Amino acid sequence: MFFYVPAIFVALFWLWFGWTANRGVQSVPRLPELPLRPADREMPKLSVVIPARNEEKVIRDCLLSLLAQDYPNLEIIAVNDRSTDSTGAIMDQVAVESGGRVVVQHITELPDGWLGKCNALSEGATKATGEFILFTDGDILFDPSTLERAMGHAVREDADLVVVLPTLITTSVMEQGMLLAFAQAFMIKCAPWRAMDRRSTAFLGVGAFNMIRASFYRRIGGHRFLKLQVVDDVGLGKIAKQAGGRIRPIFGENMVRVRWQDSLGGHIRGLEKNGFASMNYSVVKSVVGMLGLLAIYWWPLAGLFFGPLGPRIICGVTALAFWGVIAPATGRRGGYSPLAGLLTPVGGLFMVVALGLSMATTLRIGGVRWRDHFYPLRELRKYRL
Repeated sequence: MFFYVPAIFVALFWLWFGWTANRGVQSVPRLPELPLRPADREMPKLSVVIPARNEEKVIRDCLLSLLAQDYPNLEIIAVNDRSTDSTGAIMDQVAVESGGRVVVQHITELPDGWLGKCNALSEGATKATGEFILFTDGDILFDPSTLERAMGHAVREDADLVVVLPTLITTSVMEQGMLLAFAQAFMIKCAPWRAMDRRSTAFLGVGAFNMIRASFYRRIGGHRFLKLQVVDDVGLGKIAKQAGGRIRPIFGENMVRVRWQDSLGGHIRGLEKNGFASMNYSVVKSVVGMLGLLAIYWWPLAGLFFGPLGPRIICGVTALAFWGVIAPATGRRGGYSPLAGLLTPVGGLFMVVALGLSMATTLRIGGVRWRDHFYPLRELRKYRL
C-alpha cells in the first residue's frame, strides 16, 4: 500500500495539471493577437513607473523601448533608487534626448520600514498623472505596440489590473528547463485563468508588467501595505483581488521580454532571495513545497525501481505521459527547445535547492539582506501575503 499511495497521487496530479492547465491556458489571451485599440474610445493616459537600482547595463534599452511605443498618451517616470553606478546619469541623458517625454526622479535615502524597490514604486506612483499606472522593471524590453494592445484590452474588459506574463530570455537548454519548472510551479500556485474569475480567490502579479487603474490603486492604499513585501508584484495582485478588482492576465508572447538573470546560477540565487518570502516565511509551507516538487518530478522515475509491480506500472505510465506529452508541450508552449521540457525535473530539483537555501539562510541570519540593507524576519512577517 505504501508504494501505491505516492504512485497514484503523482499520476492523478499530472492528469489534473495537464487537463486544467491546457484548458486554462487556452482562455488567457495572447498579446500579439489582441487588437490595437478600441475603435470607439479614446485611450486613457498611461503613466509608466520604472524603478531601477544599479541597472546601468539595461536601463537605456528599457527606456528606449518605451519611447518607441505607439501609445498616444504616455507618461514615463524613471525612478533612480540610490544607484551607485551610472544608472541615474543614463536616465538623465535619455530624459534630455526624449525632449521631456521621460521624467527622472532621484531617491537618495530609504525611509525606515520600507524595502527599496517598494519605496521607489510608491514614490514614482505619487508623480503619476495617468488614469492607469504601469509598474515595470528596468530590464524589460517592450515591442512597440505592447502598451496599445494591453490598454485596449483593459478598456474593453473594464479591468482594474492587467498582468502581462513576459517571455524569459535564456542562453542554455538547462536554463530553459529550470524556468519551465518555475513556470509550471507558477501556474499551479497562481492559475492565471482562475485569477480572471472574481468568484475565485486566485490572484497573480508580475514585476515586468503590472498595469493598474490609478484610482483603484490609491483606493486600496497603494504600496502602503506592501512596503516590506519582498514579492511586491504578487502582493499587488493579492490586495487588488481582495478589494474586488478585475484582474486580466495576458501572455506576452515575446512582446514583453526580459533576461531575468545572467546565468543558471543567477536564477538559483534569484529564487533563493524570493523563495521563502513566496511561502509567507512559513517553514511548514516551504518543506511541503520542497517535498511536493520532489514527488511530482522524481517519484515517477524512482517508483520504477521500488515496490510491487502495480505501483511500478503506474509510475511507468506517468513517466511516459510526462516525458512523451506534457514535457514537450510545455517546452513548445514556452517557445523553448523540446529538450528543455525533458529537463524540467532537473529544473524542479534546482528549485528545491533554491527554496531550501532561502529558508535556511533567512532563518539563520534572522531576516533578509537585500542590497545594502538588512530586514528582520519579524518585520517582514508583518507584510506577508
